[in-house]
Amino acid sequence: MKWSVKVLKAMAIARRFLNNQGVKAAYQVLITSMSEKEEIEEWVIDQFSKLENYGLSRPVIKRDDWTTSVDWLGADIAIEIELDWREFDAFVLVVRLENRQLPQGYYVSNGKPCRFHLQKVIQERG
Repeated sequence: MKWSVKVLKAMAIARRFLNNQGVKAAYQVLITSMSEKEEIEEWVIDQFSKLENYGLSRPVIKRDDWTTSVDWLGADIAIEIELDWREFDAFVLVVRLENRQLPQGYYVSNGKPCRFHLQKVIQERG
């Protein structure tokens, strides 16, 4: 588990200071196996596990080739952590649920905005 924290810190530092193609290639070497992705997913789940104390569900995990989404659902909203394996990035999103389910669209569903980057929400609302 300590290794995955080191990888995340290295990724954050590298991305912040050396955002170029060479760094992306280095990331791809770092995370090459499913077990490494699973270690990072487990670390994220562990770090956000306290969300369950605030009435949100146990984490729901959705994986595809390039991303992993981990969602904690409430009655009307969810907190979503998206791990982008292609860009080696992570996003924290607030999701507006539709009938207690995740929306079908990514940013817009049924004509309404449904996913909001937490960083942007904080910046806009102070």
